Amino acid sequence: MIIFFLENDNCKVNGWQTVCKSKDPNAICTDMVKGYNCTCSDDYTGKDCETSIIVWKVIQDLGGGEEDIINLLEEVVQSPGLIKDIMPFILGQQSLANQSAMSWDYEDLFVWAAYEETELDIK
Repeated sequence: MIIFFLENDNCKVNGWQTVCKSKDPNAICTDMVKGYNCTCSDDYTGKDCETSIIVWKVIQDLGGGEEDIINLLEEVVQSPGLIKDIMPFILGQQSLANQSAMSWDYEDLFVWAAYEETELDIK
């Protein structure tokens, strides 16, 4: 009886990069009989370590995991300057109650302005 062993590494993509390291450079991929298992670094999460932990925490706070929002937040992690363009979209997805809870009220503004040593004409 002849037995053939085929070497098939389920972790490899295009023969060289592991599926787990497509975003997380410190991820570890374990080849399994059927598939693979990723062990992410502290900075990433997800089946393939594809989601930044920062994005994951924000998604948890927003109460969902809509793919559009995840993609936008991933872009912000890569280019923080985008936050000014994306925040109105993210806030617009929230209920009016959540929008109000995230907004500044008069006391917040006054504390901030006082901290910045800017005088307010309180009327």
